[in-house]
Amino acid sequence: MKKIHPSIQFILKLVGLYLIFYGFSLALIGCTAPEGRMYIPFLAEKLNLVEGFRMFLLKTSKIFTTLSGFESEVLPPYKLSVGNSGIKLVYSCMGYGLMSLWMALVIAYPARWKQKILPILVGLLLINLLNILRIGGLAMMYSQGETDIFNWINHHTLFNLVVYTTMFGVYVVWIRKLNYGKN
Repeated sequence: MKKIHPSIQFILKLVGLYLIFYGFSLALIGCTAPEGRMYIPFLAEKLNLVEGFRMFLLKTSKIFTTLSGFESEVLPPYKLSVGNSGIKLVYSCMGYGLMSLWMALVIAYPARWKQKILPILVGLLLINLLNILRIGGLAMMYSQGETDIFNWINHHTLFNLVVYTTMFGVYVVWIRKLNYGKN
């Protein structure tokens, strides 16, 4: 039987893990959102990880806006209010796709588990830190009427570009450190 090339193994593992992580995120949303296709009231009421994570993002973004000198508050449903304006944190702004990809990239790479734990944690921390800065920054910009920039650039696209670039850099540094450590 012909052995599969390591590059193909990596790609298959990467895609498979990404689909599992991303699919799990979507399933959690579907199970806990009242409008979800698989809504399970027990999970929504007792084990709603999605709502908990969304509130974490909103509350930490509020801390960022407050430290930046803006009066802000978290309001239902999932809104960060700054002044007379604010933003609503929808599912697509939570970063679960980026986090799924990051975990899949690190886990798919051929290294020992012990060598993967720190990069996974650092990557997830960076993704969420950048997202908190984005959420708070957008709320502050909207409160100041500074929205003209969004006529020519989509903040999701800009955020993804920043995160992908950052994560690519972290990934390259991690892989180089692993490979130089072998010699």
